[in-house]
Amino acid sequence: MIAAGTTIRGQVSGDEDLVVEGRIEGSVRLSKNLTITGSGVLLAQIEAKAVGVAGQITGNIIATEALALEAGALVVGDITTPRLIIEDGARFKGRVTMNVDIPPLAAAPPPPIPSGAERAISSAILKTSLCANSGAHPHGEYCHRQHPHD
Repeated sequence: MIAAGTTIRGQVSGDEDLVVEGRIEGSVRLSKNLTITGSGVLLAQIEAKAVGVAGQITGNIIATEALALEAGALVVGDITTPRLIIEDGARFKGRVTMNVDIPPLAAAPPPPIPSGAERAISSAILKTSLCANSGAHPHGEYCHRQHPHD
């Protein structure tokens, strides 16, 4: 534990859980869990298994399992973690990278190709449209060749 009123400058590392009630300026690297209480202040780059924050952190955080920002927490820096919990009242400014394997999105299926009957209907609609939109003759020159009616 780093008690309130205590300031550590430099590198902090260890293989046990750490609770910070005081201040750390530098870096923290733990193989286990880090807890920053409401009175804790870190100006540090952090790497730990799980990180719980109720205090203040300025610096990037890598939590290999999870990061929880409790109500009242203030974090300024980038976060990398597979699980992130942000309680109402926590404040955060930075980017988040959820370093989890995300399967690629399925491609949209191609539009269906019209069957023979649908193609015939589409063709008839096109011919009717051309006839209705043609010039001098009510059915136009195109229609005389395709649909003689006189």
